[in-house]
Amino acid sequence: MRSFYFVSVLLAGFAHSGELALAAEQPSNTQLANAFRGLIIPNLPVPLVEKSYDWGHQELVAVGVKWEKKEILLKPEILKKLHNDGIWRKISA
Repeated sequence: MRSFYFVSVLLAGFAHSGELALAAEQPSNTQLANAFRGLIIPNLPVPLVEKSYDWGHQELVAVGVKWEKKEILLKPEILKKLHNDGIWRKISA
């Protein structure tokens, strides 16, 4: 936000200087590029884009059977455990 304010003040100064602009030499393209590069690059986020598809997705999967005696009959109880599922993709640039 500060850099935006600085750039707007800088551009307003160039536009409203009137007679000073005629007397002073206009900056070259490389000078302007270096000035803007110095303002823009420090304010960019480190990863420009970060996206994750199905990252950390897990499913309950049957891993065994536990037999419990209920009265006279044996009843099966399915044991489940979390396992990684799908294709995990993480993209950052």
